[in-house]
Amino acid sequence: MPGGTRRRANAILDDLQGLQAELLGGRTDPARLARLAALQAGEEGTDSALREAVRAVSLRARIELARRDRTANLNRSASVS
Repeated sequence: MPGGTRRRANAILDDLQGLQAELLGGRTDPARLARLAALQAGEEGTDSALREAVRAVSLRARIELARRDRTANLNRSASVS
């Protein structure tokens, strides 16, 4: 279903844009991170160009989630020490 794939890719892009704005403002919404985590896996579509675009935005979402997780782990380690 290409429409669903496009909607998913657009939702990822919207949340990545929102995350960027939040980071510039010095805060991160945990609900946004949860949405990104949920959106990163799903249908990629049958059109090869759409599939590549969805893979790229999904990769970006995974990178941002990994960054947040790493930062959270570093902060937890620093506060325990």
